[in-house]
Amino acid sequence: MTQIALGSGWANWVAIGSASVLDGVMTATSTVGVSSRQSFEVAAHPGETYEFRCWARITDGLLIGNGALAIDHYDAIPGNDPLVRSVTEPIVSDAWREYVLRYTVPLGATPDAYIRFSAGVFTGGAGTCQFTWPSVQCIGGHRGTLRVVAAGLIGCSNGSWSIVGSYIASGIRSLSYANSALTLTVDRVPLGVDGAYPLGHVTKTRNGNAAWRRLIPTIGSYAAPVGARDGTVVVEFTDPSTGLKADAVAAIGTGDGFFNLTLWTL
Repeated sequence: MTQIALGSGWANWVAIGSASVLDGVMTATSTVGVSSRQSFEVAAHPGETYEFRCWARITDGLLIGNGALAIDHYDAIPGNDPLVRSVTEPIVSDAWREYVLRYTVPLGATPDAYIRFSAGVFTGGAGTCQFTWPSVQCIGGHRGTLRVVAAGLIGCSNGSWSIVGSYIASGIRSLSYANSALTLTVDRVPLGVDGAYPLGHVTKTRNGNAAWRRLIPTIGSYAAPVGARDGTVVVEFTDPSTGLKADAVAAIGTGDGFFNLTLWTL
């Protein structure tokens, strides 16, 4: 069975409440009514099984079960991400031991669903748990091959950029153009294995005038989202005769210009 590591250690995890990491050990301390945890998110895909392993122990004052590992499955509805299902594994001992939690994404999951892995104190009981050696992996899924996570045909007509609706488009939420650079807001682009950024590629079509056809589009930067939220991709246009960034809108003029954008990850 294929097993693809999605991350180990606390890099790229996000702290909520009093949850800090020192020498690889994460300590989550909670008061009554306040939860503390570290969380890590990935895009979810139907039929994939996710395994979350972590060593943990109760260190101060908690009742058995107040500390836990959790896997939460959310639908990606902007501003209102409903929880589809949550599975937990309670921490039950003051001695170090390994806990293992698995969850399989239903075949009917929405295309933009995501999974949140969490370790900490959730139920609001006062006390402290410690966690170390977290490991997240996908079992029997498709993450061993490249997966397109954002793509579309982008066009400029009369100085206005838009996603061309008559072509396949996915994962691109909005466009904005300023200072000769086009910024695309991309939808929940997941980081790859060990937090690696996705790869990206842009190619122009042959439409447009000579000034536009001469320009070379490149991905100038990719801003990683926090916790698998929206990120941004900046596309710049270079004039090969000068080697300098050029104003694509000015080059296109009153005509049309188009390019394809693709982002992919493991």
